[in-house]
Amino acid sequence: MINTAKSIQSMTSSNAIHSMTSLLSSLVNRVTEATAQQERDNRPLYRNSYFINPVAVVKSNSMTSKRQIPRIWDMASDSYLVEFMLFNRESVEEPDFLLVANATNSTRFSKTRQTKLIIHDYNQTYSDNLLLRLKDAYLHHGDLNVILVDWVQARRYSYTVAARVTEYVGVMCARLVRELDADLSLLHVVGFGLGAHAAGIMGSELNGKISRITGLDPSLPLFRMVTDNQKLDSEDASFVDVFHSDGGDTFWHANHLGMGNIMGHVDVYVNQGIFQPGCPAPNLPSYEDMYCSHIRSLQLFVESVENKESTIGCSCDSWIAFRGMKCDCTDKMIYVGNSCPKKAKGKFYMVTRSTYPYGLGRRGAFPAGPKLSKTM
Repeated sequence: MINTAKSIQSMTSSNAIHSMTSLLSSLVNRVTEATAQQERDNRPLYRNSYFINPVAVVKSNSMTSKRQIPRIWDMASDSYLVEFMLFNRESVEEPDFLLVANATNSTRFSKTRQTKLIIHDYNQTYSDNLLLRLKDAYLHHGDLNVILVDWVQARRYSYTVAARVTEYVGVMCARLVRELDADLSLLHVVGFGLGAHAAGIMGSELNGKISRITGLDPSLPLFRMVTDNQKLDSEDASFVDVFHSDGGDTFWHANHLGMGNIMGHVDVYVNQGIFQPGCPAPNLPSYEDMYCSHIRSLQLFVESVENKESTIGCSCDSWIAFRGMKCDCTDKMIYVGNSCPKKAKGKFYMVTRSTYPYGLGRRGAFPAGPKLSKTM
């Protein structure tokens, strides 16, 4: 009887210990969750702090169900989605991998060098061949800091999510520059597609003090009706130049990946800035067809870094006037792309080849045949 009582007492003590352990574990989990929630609540408010794609359809073998997607800022902030790859002439192939949190520890960043910060588009990564080619061209021609931004994880849900994450990307880029204590007068940001709008947000966060932002066919889908502080515009840097190669905005030119309206101090319209030669016919274009014209802006910009003589445009009020040779392009030619002069203002037009190399040099400023009697 005594042994039975002791056994019962032992079981009771064991159950009590187990219950106490479970209670303590539950309390720890609650405190941890409360702390995490407090950190999320204390984050700065963003311009687009609303649900993106609030409901996603998830398919399984037996049924289709719906689940909630977390707030976009929670996804981005909690997952450390934005990374930065720092290259220079001492490390052309092996970058210094940076986050905002460890940027101050970088020994490769030089405050006295010019800095090129490059932001990729939705369906790219920092290791895209064109972006690596751009990096190599920059380092070949100058002793620079070249930073490739990697925000590829942000597009794992949809374009809709990626479009809104561009704001977060821009904010993180601005924070990186602050952490590096970079000289904004030596900073040139190049953004392609969605990356162009991220560059604009970055410039806005830095009060428009960046020396230069180049937007390469800034994305149109989901940015048609937004305000200027949510996309790239001329107030985001001391000098903003924009390439248009698949530009839409009007009712008749709505099915495009890029924006066609004036956005910078200099706006360059390549082959009217709508459809590019060598790309599929624009009759009911697919995404791949439109992307062919969209990426032409990046291809031409890379060529302009490799050889500034390849991309030359003519100042003109309209494409019709340019095609009709009604603008005196002999006196109004400038380098467009990387070597675009900061004193330039207005709309510029150029024509290109349908195959690589696309740039025609001076011939590109004369759609009906060049007049080369004068020098630039």
